[in-house]
Amino acid sequence: MGIRLDIAFLGAVAIATAIAACSGDRVDDGDAKPPTTEPRLPVDATSFYPSQIDVPAGRRGKGSEIADVERCAPCHAAAVTAWKSSPHALASFQNPLYRVSVDGFRAKAGPTASRFCGGCHDVALLVDGAMDRDVSPDDPRAYAGITCEVCHGIVEVKPGGNAAFKLADDRIPIPDLDDPASIAAHKKRAAPAPLRTPAMCSACHKAFLSEGTKHPHFFSGQDDALPYRRSIYAGDALERIDQPVAPKTCAQCHMPRDAAELDDVATYGGKLASHRFGASHSLLAAMNGDAGQIARIRETLEGVASIDVALVRHADGRVEAPAELATVAPGESLEADVVVRNLGVGHFFPGGTLDLQDTWIEVVVTDGDGRVVAEAGTEHERTGADPTAHRLRAELIDEHGQPVRAHEVERFRALGFNQAVGARDSIVETYAFGVGAKPVLPLSIRARLRHRARGREMAEAACADASTERSRAFAARSGIDACAIAPVIDVADVTRVLDGRTPSGEVFVRLTNHGRGALHSVQEQLDRARPTLEAALGLAEQDDSPLEKAMALSLLGDLAGKQGRVDDALALFSQAEVFAPDAPALDALRGKALSNVWRFDEAAAALERAVEKAPQDDGAWSLLAMARASTGNERMAFDAASRGLALTPRHPDLLRSQALALRALVGEGDPRAEAAQRAHLDHRVSDDAADLRAQCSATVPGCALERLAVHVHRMRAPH
Repeated sequence: MGIRLDIAFLGAVAIATAIAACSGDRVDDGDAKPPTTEPRLPVDATSFYPSQIDVPAGRRGKGSEIADVERCAPCHAAAVTAWKSSPHALASFQNPLYRVSVDGFRAKAGPTASRFCGGCHDVALLVDGAMDRDVSPDDPRAYAGITCEVCHGIVEVKPGGNAAFKLADDRIPIPDLDDPASIAAHKKRAAPAPLRTPAMCSACHKAFLSEGTKHPHFFSGQDDALPYRRSIYAGDALERIDQPVAPKTCAQCHMPRDAAELDDVATYGGKLASHRFGASHSLLAAMNGDAGQIARIRETLEGVASIDVALVRHADGRVEAPAELATVAPGESLEADVVVRNLGVGHFFPGGTLDLQDTWIEVVVTDGDGRVVAEAGTEHERTGADPTAHRLRAELIDEHGQPVRAHEVERFRALGFNQAVGARDSIVETYAFGVGAKPVLPLSIRARLRHRARGREMAEAACADASTERSRAFAARSGIDACAIAPVIDVADVTRVLDGRTPSGEVFVRLTNHGRGALHSVQEQLDRARPTLEAALGLAEQDDSPLEKAMALSLLGDLAGKQGRVDDALALFSQAEVFAPDAPALDALRGKALSNVWRFDEAAAALERAVEKAPQDDGAWSLLAMARASTGNERMAFDAASRGLALTPRHPDLLRSQALALRALVGEGDPRAEAAQRAHLDHRVSDDAADLRAQCSATVPGCALERLAVHVHRMRAPH
């Protein structure tokens, strides 16, 4: 899934030390300690394992205090009222989608294992030990969700996820409004250091399964944290040369400052950070009958990604890009490449629990009289299972290679595929259709990117469970309708007319969006990126735009590097550097290209420059560790792995690099080497994963196709 862990940014001194360690530039002042050979090992919290939450003794048994939000309402009416519409407020057992999943998990894995869920969804229940037994519909704590005392009570965050945070020793004190000292103490306690930081959000917006959850092996799950940390929004520019993008934190996107609807002492200029968290989960809002929240979600999602019909490919291999330049002949068979780019989401789009998302592409080809020539994805809104719809989601599979689509966590064994779009990245999907013998020209192609919060299987599971006595009791108290219909939101919509005329829109952007997405193709199809990238370079040179030249050259260099043409790649990166001096992406791209052809000394030198510019990027540290190990420099490989593991303690590749390097440094029988090896074996990708994906490809319709990042969808002729 490309899933990674999250961290807070490193301090300048730590960064400098890390770089010196990896470059070999150690200063020997005569008193310096020898370099460490102690491995960095994942450490599980013990308070409520397998949740990683740390609950001080003073908060245990105080679940009713954690659940109490009305205590805050007299001074913070706007925040509390907005919060009641949020997914945070509806995160516990009153949520039919969560309840059917967690009840199923508890039935199979046992209540104690469900602490894994409770650390993020049910803190009020968890701290009282109530997750270890049946949860009654009469228990007020089962309706608490993620409350004021949770987010405003997190005093420490550790990398790793599964609620990897520590709660404060006591609850937030209510101030005396006539006493400035009392108000100051309240403000200080209600705004601990992690508040408003991406690290705080990462504690729960990252998850993993393990033996503690009764799974046979470690398995990374939901992760919005590390994709964000590796994005330009977090200041990491290693992935690509891009148009300037302002850095943003999680709160800046998910808690925009809105006009306060009610009195609230925390308002400034009549505005307050929104506690609606209105960027996701429109189905839950529909279940709650909250039209205002649905409107907020719709407003947030419209335009966060773009969709385009980028080019037309003829049967003889001719490519016309952009698509409007195409001229069509009767009887032809054509392919149109549709491109989706994640414009404004700082992690995967869609995000969150990717196996539950239902975002899809709908394509309709019409002739000059408006008659439908071909279509794909048009039945998905109605059925939720249109085989011609390309869906942006992840497919998780069970021990038999079969899809798990109702979030039955106990069945998760491997990732089948992930078709979500990374931050500022693009995907390309090809749509094949026949023109017909007597078309009325010109043809038009309309492409829509459509989204609803949950797929058919999950929605049906929650609705089916609604008829049980237990669920009826929860619904009677919460008023939530488990069978509500999920709203469909059109994220992006475009129509291109194939009339051979001048293309519309920002042509350079359209061409590079396509080329970037085509770079995800399998090796044999990579050259599909070349025509649009070369055309983009031609436009950049014509417009004499330094940034656009650097972007196109770097993408062409990436293509050459992926194809093993490393000298061509290096030449292109050098040309790009003239127009974008010191661009961090060029060092990372050089390192990857050189590693692809085993020129590891040169790769390591480039990657050392990359980690100096982006020390929070665990992936760059991992590449550097492998490059250094491949040169035989185990000391520097160990140091690089150690730096990466400080950021992502359960990263399988970093744990492997650490274990191999440490065995070479201290000997195979050394306890440090054995501990590192155990950590690696405990967190490696399952040995069965490849076989399970093969079973999926062989037995599940569409699985083999969707495992390819770029593939062809055969469109339907009209009914």
